[in-house]
Amino acid sequence: MIFIQDTDEANFVASKSKKNTDAARLQTSDSLKEKLERLAKEIGALTAADTNSPTTSAAKPRRVPGRFKGALVVGPQFFEPLTDDELKEFAAE
Repeated sequence: MIFIQDTDEANFVASKSKKNTDAARLQTSDSLKEKLERLAKEIGALTAADTNSPTTSAAKPRRVPGRFKGALVVGPQFFEPLTDDELKEFAAE
């Protein structure tokens, strides 16, 4: 990142990049250092809080296709038509 102190040079760079920058918007390195130190403290606090939390597994175990293959066997009587008594049992009354 380039910080330009000269207003004319800043306006030239801004017109070239099609961004409108003012000299007042440019931050000094001291204020940037202060912000960086503050962010570093916040990140340090977050990582310290994160290490105290219980760990959980992030990924579920993958599904194994065909695990129950052959466990359910359908006989030929499944495909036979239902009797009248069986149809009455399934009918809503």
